[in-house]
Amino acid sequence: MEAADHNIEENLQTLSRPEKYMRQEEVTSELLDIVVGAEAVLHHS
Repeated sequence: MEAADHNIEENLQTLSRPEKYMRQEEVTSELLDIVVGAEAVLHHS
């Protein structure tokens, strides 16, 4: 039973990695949009 619990935990970690990576990519993209927008506003003024 311990082995099954360990395997389930390991599989959950493996499956959540791509999801975390994709979310991080989204956050990075959003931050870059904010920075680029702020730079445009600062240089336009």
